[in-house]
Amino acid sequence: IMTITEETDKYIKVKIDVYDDKEYYLQKSNKKLLKDSGIKEEVSRFIYVDRHSQNEMIIEKNKGSNSWNVVTSSFVTTGKDGNGSYATPYGVFHVAYSKPVMQYTGSAGTVVGDAKNAVRFSGGGYMHSIPSLFEPKETRNQRKAVTAKKIGTYPESHKCIRHYDDQIKFIYDWLGNASPGDKNGFRVPEVPTVMLVK
Repeated sequence: IMTITEETDKYIKVKIDVYDDKEYYLQKSNKKLLKDSGIKEEVSRFIYVDRHSQNEMIIEKNKGSNSWNVVTSSFVTTGKDGNGSYATPYGVFHVAYSKPVMQYTGSAGTVVGDAKNAVRFSGGGYMHSIPSLFEPKETRNQRKAVTAKKIGTYPESHKCIRHYDDQIKFIYDWLGNASPGDKNGFRVPEVPTVMLVK
């Protein structure tokens, strides 16, 4: 997330608060790569993920008292670099949308598994429930239980941030839905929410 502080016919000047207090120049032609987050007021909801400790904390500002409150905290599993997998990226991200189910495909391009309550924060990076393959059906619950035991221990996902099923369902509901009736089931958060991964 960055703020455009100045714009001319040749460049745009941006400030990225999370990095430092400096301003950076980008060629004007790069502006088309930037997307307006739609954030018009102070952000009052944050999701913090610590890759080192495999922990997450969600805070929200109480507008009445002007104090910050911890909404929830939990263990998570972040991504690791490897063959076909990536470390969960560091940075500050605007939570784009959530969806009830994230399907994933196998090498043949067919849907082979899913994860529930997916929340998109960076490119192909999502927060989601414990993922699992559909087959073999008779061991799906046992395989999910094995994965659940590893949450909060070490990075293991392919980029996403895995959660206990009940924790991500809480977050999914907490984000709300400012876009009811979307034909794909996408849900834009009711209140702009920023995610910080460190």
